[in-house]
Amino acid sequence: MFSIFTTLSAVIVLLLFNSVHLYHSYPTLLIHGILSNEGQLNELSENLSLRGHDNYIIEIGNGKWTSLNQDMNKQCLELANEIKALEIKETKINLLGISQGGLLARCYVEKYSHDIKTVHSLITWVTPHMGIYNKLVPSFPFLSFSGYLKDPFNYNYYLDKNTFLSFINNEKFHEEDEKYKENMEILDYFILAGSPIDQTIIPYQSSLFEYYSIDEAERNDKLIIQPFNDSSQNIFNLIGLRKLLKTYRMYTFIMECQHNEFKLAICFNKKREKYDNKTLLELINPFL
Repeated sequence: MFSIFTTLSAVIVLLLFNSVHLYHSYPTLLIHGILSNEGQLNELSENLSLRGHDNYIIEIGNGKWTSLNQDMNKQCLELANEIKALEIKETKINLLGISQGGLLARCYVEKYSHDIKTVHSLITWVTPHMGIYNKLVPSFPFLSFSGYLKDPFNYNYYLDKNTFLSFINNEKFHEEDEKYKENMEILDYFILAGSPIDQTIIPYQSSLFEYYSIDEAERNDKLIIQPFNDSSQNIFNLIGLRKLLKTYRMYTFIMECQHNEFKLAICFNKKREKYDNKTLLELINPFL
């Protein structure tokens, strides 16, 4: 996956940097993660404003406690209601979600965007798209993160009991799986960023749509990352990622930031030599 994603990101994005959407940008909605609130996104919001991008910070419920204590599907519905209440006049919006907020942003795209407001660019930073695994973290159904816990050693249990991630990833059949896929495929862009020093999203590759091989875990009792090219998301195109990749609408960036630094200027305004000394904000700028 990295050979495809990072090469496309470093070369194609930089070539397009001065030609993609210079004439118009859409409002960007910022979505915080777990145990966070709107105040923690002020620095990011101010930096986007300085670049001329209209943006709104969306707070789910009362912020920190709602983000932990409310079911992910309920939070996703609440996000949809917040977006609807904004009554944005533009035909499209951008969504930028950090950590758990990225899952809520993608959930909105798949479940509600066709009825409320179409999304131009879906941008997620350090988001556990393929789940998280930590045997020390208990699974409490009433806590939000239980919606994306995935034990690679007990995948069938995950498929049977999970009510959030397995659905928005189309890992099992459900009545709206085609709608979810179609809504992802009509995105103009899907931009992802992850970090190998992220100690919160385990494995960190989940931010880039890679995860532990279920076969290796269940058959050989080993935790080995399965490349995206070999994953069911690519092979069966479960939510349209293969189409987004083939049409140059999906890009990933690898940052060297701790998980909680992504919402701070020390991360998103740090120049990256591997990306021609551009910052993360400069890299996503063409897609806003």
